[in-house]
Amino acid sequence: LDRLIQVHDFYKQLDEKYNLSDIASADSDFDKTVQILEWLTQHTYYSGMQMSRLKDDTLDILDYSFDKPFTHAINCRYRAITFADCLVAVGIKAFPVAMVSSGFSGSHFTCLVYISEIDKWCSFDPSFGCWFTDDEGNLLNVFEIRELFLDNKEPVVKGYSFNGEQENFDVYMNSFLKFCISNLSTWADNSTDRRSENTFSGR
Repeated sequence: LDRLIQVHDFYKQLDEKYNLSDIASADSDFDKTVQILEWLTQHTYYSGMQMSRLKDDTLDILDYSFDKPFTHAINCRYRAITFADCLVAVGIKAFPVAMVSSGFSGSHFTCLVYISEIDKWCSFDPSFGCWFTDDEGNLLNVFEIRELFLDNKEPVVKGYSFNGEQENFDVYMNSFLKFCISNLSTWADNSTDRRSENTFSGR
């Protein structure tokens, strides 16, 4: 997994520009992750219809979207990349996960985050500011969520927010999670050499 969480020079710049270490001021990885999650969802808008082609560069993504109006909303891909980079910048292991439907007709991006105090990779969705547990409150990862769906059960979703509103939760559960969770993948590594490519096929 080391190739997915390489620490690059731009992480220091990212941390300093947005005061990420001050924002993630809690003692536990989970609480720090939630602090970064809430900060990102409060300062950027999400839109699944955002079509502007940006570099896979968190500094560029935030320059485009941070504290900007809805016309500068970002899609799930850019939210996931940004969230993962912000966590790595404060010392928490994380990487984006692409979730694609069985017929390849729908997709959504979430993140896997390593929560050290429970020694587990857990799923967070920065597009909707949420994370997932079982009925006993145990944090879940995307593989466990998929198993619940296969057993005709559902995870407990914590912190859900659609740009500050609680609307469309059923759409989220059915169309973004359940529908898109058949095929899971991530990038080969988080190196910077291909992030500036102009075409997605080159990234």
